[in-house]
Amino acid sequence: MSIRQSKVISSFEEKWGITIGELAESEDTTFEAIHMRVHNFGTPFQRRAKPTYFERKYSKTLAEIAIEKDAHPNTIYQKEKIVGHIDFDVDTHFNGTRSSTGIEWQKLKKHRVKPWLHPSHPDYESWRASTLFKD
Repeated sequence: MSIRQSKVISSFEEKWGITIGELAESEDTTFEAIHMRVHNFGTPFQRRAKPTYFERKYSKTLAEIAIEKDAHPNTIYQKEKIVGHIDFDVDTHFNGTRSSTGIEWQKLKKHRVKPWLHPSHPDYESWRASTLFKD
């Protein structure tokens, strides 16, 4: 006589296609935070209420742009603030801090690389393709 093992599917997993434990672990957060996302935004795949300025304009986080440009996020922020775009030559016009092989600023929590939408969100692809906020 064998005991039949049955996997109980929670209402969360049934609705979103992933267990809350798996999502919380992949996001490095708590169950409560995932529940608050659903409560506040209607989906567990939206991390913040609104995208940042850089996410709206460039479809990337400030940290992603800084990694791409090999510069400190503050340098990228100052370029945007003073000149109005990030494609300004840092070396000739700014006394910005260039990154070396060991990028220490990436360890700081305030320079998060995670964008406001999780890749499983339905609008993620259109946001990354820069079509979500175009008027």
